[in-house]
Amino acid sequence: MPEEPRLDEHFVSQAIQLGLSSQLDNAEEIKVDVRTDLLKVIQGQADSVSVRGQGMVVQDLRVEEMELHTQELDLNTISLLLGKLELDKPLNATSRVVLTEADLNQAMSNQAIVNRIPPFKFQINGQRVAIALQPPLRISFPGNGKIAIDATVQSAEQGKIHHIRFSATAYHKIGDRPVLLESFQCHGGGAVSLELMLAMMQRVKELMELPYFQYEGMEIRIREMKAEVGKLVLQVETRMAQTPFG
Repeated sequence: MPEEPRLDEHFVSQAIQLGLSSQLDNAEEIKVDVRTDLLKVIQGQADSVSVRGQGMVVQDLRVEEMELHTQELDLNTISLLLGKLELDKPLNATSRVVLTEADLNQAMSNQAIVNRIPPFKFQINGQRVAIALQPPLRISFPGNGKIAIDATVQSAEQGKIHHIRFSATAYHKIGDRPVLLESFQCHGGGAVSLELMLAMMQRVKELMELPYFQYEGMEIRIREMKAEVGKLVLQVETRMAQTPFG
């Protein structure tokens, strides 16, 4: 049976929970558990923090469920008293995140989110080629560990603009096994070079094999990715300079 939090731990938990609630207006539920002592409270420090939430909007993406755990948290005390969470030192955290098919598709129909994804750049036959994702991107999780993607990209090749629709199917990442690309197909690409199609397929494969990626000042490492019917369950390690909830 877990030990009941002391008064100082309860105070910090409530302060962080209040700060999160003010920064996550649409959150359906947030619970915070802090383990610390009085001296560390005064310094804005904690030995460990656990955050559990449902229906949270993080970086414009709705998260169905999230459990975040971290050790040795350093918060800006003045900001915390003002109801805002700011870190004094970078934070390492482990998380379990559940994303639904519907929420992912809604996010990828948002031009503001798509604009954060930088264009892919290639050298093909000595020519520079840039490919940018165009909304909407459709993602589905049909079951049996599969991830299906249907998307359109805009390419600039030898001064010509092409819109290319492609579909890909992959198997999720479990344990040490990487994400496996099962199929990749371009549709209606008669004016698109074979070299560009092959380069796109190779880049998709490379992205799926990345050990970590960076987004909005965070370094994110996916330890496990489990695709279930209609949702994606991630086990993630994150290093961040600031909380992603602002």
